Amino acid sequence: MDISLTVSIFLWVVIASLAVVSSRRAIACLAILMVSGYIALRSNSIGALLPLVASLMLWLGTALISIRRYIIGTTRRDIENSGALASIPFLGFSATLLFKHPGYGAFGILIWFFLWYYLKNACKSLRALCLLILYLPTILFVILYRTPIAVVYGIITLWLQNEIKILQNIRNKEES
Repeated sequence: MDISLTVSIFLWVVIASLAVVSSRRAIACLAILMVSGYIALRSNSIGALLPLVASLMLWLGTALISIRRYIIGTTRRDIENSGALASIPFLGFSATLLFKHPGYGAFGILIWFFLWYYLKNACKSLRALCLLILYLPTILFVILYRTPIAVVYGIITLWLQNEIKILQNIRNKEES
C-alpha cells in the first residue's frame, strides 16, 4: 500500500474519531455518508461519486470546525469570522466541479474568495441571504448531477449551519 494512502487513511480515522467524540451530529452525518457511499459505489456512476467526494470534503471541514470548538476551544477571531464559514459548501462544490468542468470549477474557486470576504463581513447572523448562499451548492449539486446522493451534502450543510449558529450565539452573548 502506498505510504501517502496509509497516512491519509490514518488521518481520516483520527479526525473521524475526534469528531465522533465532539458531536453527535458527526455520527449521524458519518453514517449517512457511509450508506450513500455504498449506494454510489454500487451505481458505478461518476455522477454519484462526485457529490459523495464533495460531501466527504464538507464533512471533513465541518468535523475540523467541531473538533476545534469542543477540544481546543474558540478564540475571539474564530467568533468574529464565523460568517465566513458559510462559504465552505461553495468551496467544496467548486473543488469537485474541477473534475467534471475545470473552467467552471476554477471560476467557482475564484468566486469563493470574494464570497468568503463578503460573508466574513456581512453574515453576523444567519439571515436569509446567508442561508441562501449556504445551501446554494446543495441545490446546484442536485441540478447538475441529477442524483439524490447530492442531498447528503445538504445534511452535512445543516450540521455546518448549526456550528455557525453556536459560534454566533457565543458572539451575541459576548456583545450583550
